[in-house]
Amino acid sequence: MPAPSCKPSAGGRAQPEQATLGTASEILANASSQAVQPWTFGVDEFTNRGHDTVTLDRVTLLHPRHEHLISSWAMPGAALIGVVSGPPHVAYMPSTWEGRRPAHGFRLGPGKPVVIVVDVAPTAAGLATSQGMTICHDGPAGA
Repeated sequence: MPAPSCKPSAGGRAQPEQATLGTASEILANASSQAVQPWTFGVDEFTNRGHDTVTLDRVTLLHPRHEHLISSWAMPGAALIGVVSGPPHVAYMPSTWEGRRPAHGFRLGPGKPVVIVVDVAPTAAGLATSQGMTICHDGPAGA
């Protein structure tokens, strides 16, 4: 089995041939000194530009500072959910939210878009950041 191909979102330092997936986002979470609040980000839409179905292997934060990834989800389609304090409230989510699946193992067909949704939590009070996310999949480097 070949090694997974990993792609930084455009907010990362991708090589030109790796930048075919993604839009820029900087993942930020701001924690007060009294409570460390988790945040949900659904601000990056990716499209499989290859000719074969790819299977997502993992999603990681790119250069996180004072935050960690709680979970990552793949939501079919291109409807962004934005930034939500805590877990998203289902009543305010697009209809595609019902089709979300864990990112690990999600199969994305050629030409199909997906929104990667990440739940992050600060590890300390103050500003927590990352430069985006890295998405690994089993497809070729240009997918």
